[in-house]
Amino acid sequence: MDTPGHSTPQTVQLSTARWQWRLSRLRNPLSARYSEDRLELLENIGFRINQARMRKRMTQDDLAKAVGTARTTITMLESGHVDPSATRLFKIAQVLGVELRDFFVP
Repeated sequence: MDTPGHSTPQTVQLSTARWQWRLSRLRNPLSARYSEDRLELLENIGFRINQARMRKRMTQDDLAKAVGTARTTITMLESGHVDPSATRLFKIAQVLGVELRDFFVP
């Protein structure tokens, strides 16, 4: 049972992953072109792709091959440095066995 104010190992892991994404935004080449809201959306999409991929125990290379793209594209998507097309997101969702809307949940 969780005690208020105490972190479970899963919460700590999620928090660490979130901070890694936040730090990647500092180096995001899209920062100059997009609003803060747009950057946050891309970050969230990338975070959710990463989490779904990890649940499936797939590497970035495995996902890239299944989707038909380069591993570097998956890396850029997961870090929020690329604005993904609807077609690519749909393919990724199919491969990962999730609904497309799962990438957009706040």
